[in-house]
Amino acid sequence: VRPLPGKKEPSLHSALPGQGSCRGAGMLLWGRRARSCKDLHALLCCRRARVASQGEDAPGISSHARQCTCKGVGHSGVSPIPKPSSCRCHSHELRSLPHELQHDWQRFGACPAPPEWCQQAMGVPLIHKYQYQNFNKAPALSKSKERSFSAILKYSWLSGIKSRCRSPSAAGQHCTLLPWWPPRHAPRVGAHSYHTTSLPAEIEHQVVDLRSDTVTRPSPEMRQAMAQAEVGDDDYGEDPTINELQSVVAGILGKEEALFVPTATMANLIAVMCHCRRRGAQLLLGKEAHIHVFEQGGVSQVAGVHSETLDDLPDGTIRLDELEHKIQRSYGSQYHPRPELICLENTHCSAGGRVLPLQYLQEVRQLAHRYGLKIHLDGARMLNAAVALGVLPTHIAQHCDSVSLCLSKGVGAPVGALLAGQREFIVEAWRVRKLLGGGMRQAGVLAAAALVGLRHMEETLRRDHSNARSFAEGVCNLGSPLCSVNPASVETNIVMMTASAPWLGPAKLCELMEAVSAEEVATTGQAISVRLFPWGEHSLRAVWHCDISAHDTQLARSKLHFVLDKCEREHAHVC
Repeated sequence: VRPLPGKKEPSLHSALPGQGSCRGAGMLLWGRRARSCKDLHALLCCRRARVASQGEDAPGISSHARQCTCKGVGHSGVSPIPKPSSCRCHSHELRSLPHELQHDWQRFGACPAPPEWCQQAMGVPLIHKYQYQNFNKAPALSKSKERSFSAILKYSWLSGIKSRCRSPSAAGQHCTLLPWWPPRHAPRVGAHSYHTTSLPAEIEHQVVDLRSDTVTRPSPEMRQAMAQAEVGDDDYGEDPTINELQSVVAGILGKEEALFVPTATMANLIAVMCHCRRRGAQLLLGKEAHIHVFEQGGVSQVAGVHSETLDDLPDGTIRLDELEHKIQRSYGSQYHPRPELICLENTHCSAGGRVLPLQYLQEVRQLAHRYGLKIHLDGARMLNAAVALGVLPTHIAQHCDSVSLCLSKGVGAPVGALLAGQREFIVEAWRVRKLLGGGMRQAGVLAAAALVGLRHMEETLRRDHSNARSFAEGVCNLGSPLCSVNPASVETNIVMMTASAPWLGPAKLCELMEAVSAEEVATTGQAISVRLFPWGEHSLRAVWHCDISAHDTQLARSKLHFVLDKCEREHAHVC
């Protein structure tokens, strides 16, 4: 390794913090030279410690390589385990390193586990040389002694990454090999999420996760499709799988074109920015609309659009006479924001997955056309609405100028959403997506999973709706005064329950539903952890998805029966 022109070549021990301390090697400098010195130093020390401890006279090992130069203060001679203080390496030892490593891999197969302080410097032990050949299709190491140190370090680091990826014991740990690899912290729990750690470790339990239809895992068929997906640069329009997905969804929704974006939140924001070109334009929507409540107010802080909210009815609709009154008050006024867009949500999440009637959509369309307004449909779960109504999605989308569709909910894909509309609209949407940082490259691996989910869409959603209705009817049949549900309000895959008792709020009920105990096992013969979502002051939500079967639904109903019965008995005993 030659120094740069005009630069003094740093010594190996000077590149490490702590004046050459092996314990300080884990806090190596960010420069490439510092990393190189650290790795070379660790490999030399580990190899010399082994040779010295075994007393080997291995062929190809130079005499100075058998001498341990890792000496502590006041210590001399050969040490079988080098001390971690004041380690020094000489330049002539570096020249023998390639041959030492080659001999070690060929004759011994793998290096022994180095001391703890040396593991901290190396990150992971070395692995056999033939394991390099399949890592990113890297060629086997050359047997030439003239290999560059950069090549040696490259394979050393790659081997460490590979060994940690393959090691089951490394699960949940952060990579100590790469200095820029951040530690893996505990999952963040937001204000509207719920998680308890009260599950006894000795009790085996089954988890039924009903918090949302976004918690699904890709099916084996999806994973295979993702692995085999044909990809290209989507920013150039060259990803064939992305193009296929956009074409398929545009056909499903009856629009000219569709655009793949990372999330439905971004799809909604793009739609607002494309429809409302002037800052201060007015957007009309319900007070409990997802765009208004759960999307960080992006339409105002990013798009500069003013939201005019209206009261939501229990079925997710808004009164048309109130909507027209809001439009008339601002229409043509020199003082009010100019209304330009109406946003609807179908199915309506806060209303419990209620479906907007087709007649209602037609009337909103006529009203918007009369005043020259556009309509955007937040159709994250629009496919659920189509299945519930028994119509094609085009019958719903035809009343709207643009539609967003989430792929990570009912479709069951791991990520992604689409925004559909006319060709001119999608051209502008592509520009806004680029502005928001939503452009992706080889995103076909994501689109492949969505295509699989769309093929099974109708069957999956029908099963979800049936399971949700079955659960709601079971809760209603319990007749508990602590928790109730209106089965008539369950139209799709969402069930909203009401916690009636003041001493048993939604958060407490969710905690009891998720916790398992020995008493539950003794009483019911099973341990079931059911995860629900505390939605409001008196309501909690359960959402069915492709990972929940009819048997899981029965287990959730039985768990609720057990919890409510126990709460009633305990409360009666206290009173």
